Amino acid sequence: MKTSPEKLIFERSLHIDAPPGRIFAAFTGSDKLKEWFTESAHVNPTLHGDYSFWGRNTLWSTGVEQEGMYVTIYEPERKFGFQWEIKGQGTEVIITLNTAGGGTMITLRHEMLTSKPNTLFRHMFTDFWRIALLNLFWYIETGEPMYRLDYTDTRGDVIIDFPLAAPASQIFQAITLPAKMDAWLSHQARVELRIGGCYSFGWTEEVDGQLQPAGPGELLELEQDKRLAYTWSWPGEKSTKVSWDLQPKDKITTIRLCHLGFTARRDSTDYLQGWTAYLCQLRLYLQRGMQWK
Repeated sequence: MKTSPEKLIFERSLHIDAPPGRIFAAFTGSDKLKEWFTESAHVNPTLHGDYSFWGRNTLWSTGVEQEGMYVTIYEPERKFGFQWEIKGQGTEVIITLNTAGGGTMITLRHEMLTSKPNTLFRHMFTDFWRIALLNLFWYIETGEPMYRLDYTDTRGDVIIDFPLAAPASQIFQAITLPAKMDAWLSHQARVELRIGGCYSFGWTEEVDGQLQPAGPGELLELEQDKRLAYTWSWPGEKSTKVSWDLQPKDKITTIRLCHLGFTARRDSTDYLQGWTAYLCQLRLYLQRGMQWK
């Protein structure tokens, strides 16, 4: 039985070209989990058995093994669940596997067991699970995760180096042409491709019952197929700057994404996770032609 929508933290589905048994094994073996999801894991794959993961790749759990994590559902190749206590709050993660289209449709649902999640909690785990599911997709297909995010140093400015098997010109189009941006990132993007021009993802944020523009605003720097920089404004935060530098070498282009202007003490896990999740979606879009927003 599902809990009320108010207690829902995250729920998404993703089709993976693999049988349910292979995906089930990726969630229920300690060694498998360490290959795509977490730095450390301890799993006893039985009902009420231990199910713990921690380390540099786990949000809010980079240190020692967590207490109070155990298997709540164990139906081989069909359904798996575990309880995860996060910052003193009880939560449950449920993974459902259904055969579909010659592969498997995986649905991951994360919900609170008692209290309702606040906005920050929901946003943080939305990005955490987006990255995790795309890592799983890539791992099943290639044997390697898409990107292992390190949570051990999350304060201050955000700098991410992200390799893509795509030419710089293709990446530049994906971040400057509204139709392409809307396929993986934005909602009704607007771009005036000139210094001082409008650069918008079409995002809004509700403040005191009113929707306000949020995110990118004005283009600051522009170099065809090489560099893009723009202002960033979010309600309640001071203005900052985002830049994309495209560094091609052989068949790989490394994106250096920098989000600058934060104080050294600010916990920037929100932006570090958020940008990583979008970069993973960009890879899925450019290298597999898939739209998953």
